[in-house]
Amino acid sequence: ELKYVSVGDSVAYGLSAPSQKGYAKMFASYLNAVKKPGTTVRFSDLGVPGYTTSDLLAKLSGDDVTRNALDGADIVTINIGSNNLLSFMVGAALASYGYTGSLETLNYDVMLQNMRDMLKLAKYDMNMMMAPYKALAVNEQLAAYLAGGVLLFKGQWTFIIQKIKELAPNAKIIVNRLYNPLANDDPLYQFIKTYIQEINGEIDLKATLGYKVADVYNAIRQYDS
Repeated sequence: ELKYVSVGDSVAYGLSAPSQKGYAKMFASYLNAVKKPGTTVRFSDLGVPGYTTSDLLAKLSGDDVTRNALDGADIVTINIGSNNLLSFMVGAALASYGYTGSLETLNYDVMLQNMRDMLKLAKYDMNMMMAPYKALAVNEQLAAYLAGGVLLFKGQWTFIIQKIKELAPNAKIIVNRLYNPLANDDPLYQFIKTYIQEINGEIDLKATLGYKVADVYNAIRQYDS
């Protein structure tokens, strides 16, 4: 038996990808295609949309389902860290257009209608509409939150790897670098890039703990126009 486990966030889960086209499911299919005769591939998809490093570490420390799935795994892939930043970015972007409630209770249809109404009031002046969003690039509070998200990642990353290695000491561990979800002409592209690359730097630095790094960042970047 070949035991493959995917852990992490919405990217690990395959959110928004076509059916069976999330990277973990595609990798599981690949393993099935190249397995030795008589080998069974057992795949566990433990990716959860919205997970931060805190969520993953908690699951690795005290969740029996997670720990049992990882017990004796042969291959483990990890994608985590984006939500250490993303929740702050989304919250700040929405707040810049007047929304101050919880992201969990946000009605996106209502928010989009509010945006349409604001666009009408701005007489369809896109520069005026984009101004609050562009201003986030110099928002000191947002910058502090993002820096805190990076520090949280750095403070928890070693423990995450150690927990996985305790449960699956012989596993080949593959960690994805984070990619920049914004288009390169987005006003906040360079702003968020700084924090993404800080997390990627930590992933690269700690590879000495015994894992391989998949350079998703540059693989995605080639599609920027």
